[in-house]
Amino acid sequence: MKIWLITFLMFGYLISNAQRFSISPDAQNIFYVGFDNPLTITVENYPSKSIIVKTNYGTITGNSGKYIFHSDKIGKADIILYKKLDGKIKEIGRGSFRVKSIPDPIPKVGPSSGGNIDKAILRNQLYIRAEFCCGFEGSFSIDSFTLCIVRGDSCLYKEVKNIGAKFSDEIINALRVIKKDDTVIFKKIFGKNFDSPSIQLTPILFFITE
Repeated sequence: MKIWLITFLMFGYLISNAQRFSISPDAQNIFYVGFDNPLTITVENYPSKSIIVKTNYGTITGNSGKYIFHSDKIGKADIILYKKLDGKIKEIGRGSFRVKSIPDPIPKVGPSSGGNIDKAILRNQLYIRAEFCCGFEGSFSIDSFTLCIVRGDSCLYKEVKNIGAKFSDEIINALRVIKKDDTVIFKKIFGKNFDSPSIQLTPILFFITE
């Protein structure tokens, strides 16, 4: 996916030239490329409004201790703090960040992403969705998926394709006839996040227990 995360590497306060400072993301110690990521910066015994903040990997905007960091590529990012001293710009210190991709979202139907399930619970579902891990709150839309119900050694129906996340009447009717020991497979699940290209997610396998 073309969405990446930046994992914060620093903990607590950093010290440079005997001056303490802190560079702290405002949410969960994680930044995501392609998003405006808020962070708070403080320097001990120095007014926040006078701090100059730069980065060598993306852009950073803001003032008075509150900033927005934005990046769109993998690598290593430094947040660099400066102050004016005797008319000159002097570096206070810097913090380093790793930039890496996050896992694809996990597709789910009802309460879970697969495993044992009561047929009544599965019959009452109307949507398939995808959730990101790692605390990421992005929105992922389902473009299409295919349903297959296996009974014994064969597929009970020919594969049923669904457009969108909401179950079509054909999908709902197929789920109405599932029985104990059937295997229900949601596969060929395609979707995308915002303007990213469509990707295929891992299949969901449900084993009907009752």
